Amino acid sequence: MAGSWQGYVIEDGRSDPYHVSITLRSVNKGEKEADIWHKDYNCGGYLKYIGINKNGIYIFREILTNKGTCIDNGYIFVTMLDEKFGYMDS
Repeated sequence: MAGSWQGYVIEDGRSDPYHVSITLRSVNKGEKEADIWHKDYNCGGYLKYIGINKNGIYIFREILTNKGTCIDNGYIFVTMLDEKFGYMDS
């Protein structure tokens, strides 16, 4: 699984959607297989695949650029919702 996605997400605890872009390189557990960029907050880093279930994919996020503007070291749950890409940040 490889490719790119970008769009707006709503994070728990925030009322306004913000722009995110994700570039997937591979799907090997524990490797840095994706880059993430939060355009509205000017910060980014990488994602590590943690696991998958029938509802979606669990990913660990580490911010490397402009750490003070984004929540660092969080977990993301990605799922399909009504034919759309769902994104839940914790």
